[in-house]
Amino acid sequence: MTQLRRIKTVKLRRLVSTVACRRYDDVGWQRQGALVSYLAQSDAQPIHFTREGAKSSRELFDLLRKSNTLAEVEIGRYDQPESFDKVEIPLGTYMELLDAGKGQFGDKAVYLAQWPGLEAMPALKEKVTTPPWLQEALDVQQADLYRASFFVGPTSAITPLHHDPYDNLFELKEACRALKHFTILPKRLSHLLRSSEQQKNTSSVDFDISSGKLALSAASPSQKYAQEILNAAQTCVLAPGDTLLLPRGFWHRVETISTDSAQPGWAASIGFWFRMRAN
Repeated sequence: MTQLRRIKTVKLRRLVSTVACRRYDDVGWQRQGALVSYLAQSDAQPIHFTREGAKSSRELFDLLRKSNTLAEVEIGRYDQPESFDKVEIPLGTYMELLDAGKGQFGDKAVYLAQWPGLEAMPALKEKVTTPPWLQEALDVQQADLYRASFFVGPTSAITPLHHDPYDNLFELKEACRALKHFTILPKRLSHLLRSSEQQKNTSSVDFDISSGKLALSAASPSQKYAQEILNAAQTCVLAPGDTLLLPRGFWHRVETISTDSAQPGWAASIGFWFRMRAN
């Protein structure tokens, strides 16, 4: 296991020590064309934007609580197909389960992942605001939005290590006794990470953060390269109102972590997947 350095300026309670994922107050990014200029750099890195005192998104998720719309939820992890399943459940029922601390089926998290909420429930459009840097790029036709995907699930919900073909602005909208933990790895390590037989963009390398240190899980392959992988890893923890800019191609693993060991919690996020247009 490798003890990681703490990010400077972090004021929020951190459950895992971290190597610096660049961290900016979003006020510094209000200049025109900031997103376009940044992603035009060949070495653009992930950035963690913080927003103290962010406005609650409770109204948005109250709409889900009142909805009978059916949505497909994942039971378990998709990279463990022998125990993975999907079922449809009314959104209102699912939110009731999360509020009651019953977001598990046995030892498996029940996770609403990659749900296209704005398409499935048009009423949500009035409650969801596209991040201003992205909206500016969309308005001047310098970017195209692929999808706004909802991720709502209990503590212990995990998205395995993978990479996406889109740039991503991932916002933690609302949480109850929970935060979002990201483990991020650079594209240059793809030759060590591309080992999953399930999906080409998903790795069989996994991590364990339960001890407060980042470690490769015992079942992970590539143990021979564990130190190289750990030395290259970045982590950050999102609180409600925070946003992570993740340029396409970066490998990332996401885990919903608890801030209260006595009671289960949940977190709700939206990932805005987009592509910049070529000049």
